[in-house]
Amino acid sequence: MKLSICEFPDEMAHKAKAWDALVSHVAAAEPDIVVLPEMPFCDWIFVGDAVDLDLWRKAIDQHDRMIAKFGELKSRWVMT
Repeated sequence: MKLSICEFPDEMAHKAKAWDALVSHVAAAEPDIVVLPEMPFCDWIFVGDAVDLDLWRKAIDQHDRMIAKFGELKSRWVMT
């Protein structure tokens, strides 16, 4: 079994480029499983003692949009 494990940049401005690089890597490496970090598609909002509901909703929306693109990763399984 072959795995690809990656990290994503914290800055939103770099996430699209990181995604494109991951798609290219997976196409070349052909792993069985791609492992992404937790909450890779939003700014890191998990600081402090309270949840900002607007930031949480935005993070969920960003992740929903990216999860819809998992098919671009030519891998049998994608985990995050």
